[in-house]
Amino acid sequence: MNPRQMTPLTRGLILVIAGTLLMALQFVQSARESVVFFLVGGTFLAFYFYRNNFGFLTTGCLVLGFGLGNFLGSVFTLPGEIGSIGLGFGFFGVTLMAYIYEGEKLWWPLIPGGILILSGIATSFPQLLRWLSLGLPAILLLAGLVFVGLEMLSRRRG
Repeated sequence: MNPRQMTPLTRGLILVIAGTLLMALQFVQSARESVVFFLVGGTFLAFYFYRNNFGFLTTGCLVLGFGLGNFLGSVFTLPGEIGSIGLGFGFFGVTLMAYIYEGEKLWWPLIPGGILILSGIATSFPQLLRWLSLGLPAILLLAGLVFVGLEMLSRRRG
């Protein structure tokens, strides 16, 4: 893609982002501070599409994700760290966008994204915190035992 030409896809995405922001402002007056995050994140994504620089994609998705968390927290007045849930979805967005536009299967953003989403849910819903404190170590232990068992079986056969 020639960096001096803006593709119809890029133009369309810019219009979708701008329309979404303006529509959100019409319905929610308390979420105006989220608009800054949406504008900055959208700008980084526009630069990604214009320059095809992966750093802009990562930054844009993370800032948009944080803006989404900030927006949802102000709209629904949920307790806890809704911002971290949005930031986690921003990491998921990096994986999704990299797969769609770069053809790359990036798995690293799913790890911090999953951690941020789980921690945000746990602080927003304290009853889940107890389950996570008991259930997560057990799940990790079982998964580790499965991997060790599979490795031992493959060595025995090989």
